Amino acid sequence: MGIITVSLDDDIEKKLRDFVKRMHGSRKGGISKVIERALENYFALIDKPINSGKISFKALKDDTIVAEANTLDELASVLRKKGIEPRGLRIVSSKPIRPVVHGGYRIKP
Repeated sequence: MGIITVSLDDDIEKKLRDFVKRMHGSRKGGISKVIERALENYFALIDKPINSGKISFKALKDDTIVAEANTLDELASVLRKKGIEPRGLRIVSSKPIRPVVHGGYRIKP
């Protein structure tokens, strides 16, 4: 086990401590558990796209990956099969999705 010292912005530190208090109470090692889980999920999100080059979608609940698929339709199907309600989940993509932008003039009749 290694020890790493990091500096955080005051707002981020406050959010982290509040989150840890909600999730783990005042138990010793709560911050380490939250940071470790966050890094595991982060590495899981970035490792696969680099190796495969494909876009993948992941559904996260409380920073834990509950489902994964190559398309949003497949992800919805996997969530249905597992009986997981998609509301309240955070859906992330391995690559940024560009918003649809419509250009041109609007003509009023």
